[in-house]
Amino acid sequence: MFFKKDYTHYEYARDKADGLAIISIMFKPTLVVPPYKVMQHLGDILMPLNRIVLSNDDIFTLFDLIGSTDWNFFAYKGSLTHPPCTENVQWIIADYFCKIRRGEVPLFRTLINQDEIEMADNFRELQKINEHRVFYYEKSKKKEKKRKELMFCNQSTLRSFV
Repeated sequence: MFFKKDYTHYEYARDKADGLAIISIMFKPTLVVPPYKVMQHLGDILMPLNRIVLSNDDIFTLFDLIGSTDWNFFAYKGSLTHPPCTENVQWIIADYFCKIRRGEVPLFRTLINQDEIEMADNFRELQKINEHRVFYYEKSKKKEKKRKELMFCNQSTLRSFV
């Protein structure tokens, strides 16, 4: 989750119409994946705001985990998936899966959010679409993103799409 720098903190941004953006990347458990440096330290940062000191050899970036950002994606304005569930989030959903070792999935399920609740099974019931517009951004051969509107959603069109 990211917040607009004008608001300086999540608490200020979460109630603003243009305050939040979430990038969602799905993980696909597999048997053979090179180890990610982040996984070596995930157990040390279970709680929000935990800090650890890494040696130069252990430093990693988000790109070490997700690879390039040169992927197609879906985008729509939606809501937070946890209280206060405000409808002010710009969702960006990658159109591909990151690979992760099957044995590493349980580590992600032990992470704790800012409300001290495990982040496992952190989904909620299907919500009304409220006629959100869903866009698909596709990389062209010229390496520029092309935007096309997929649909003006209602509940039935989203179910048939997913």
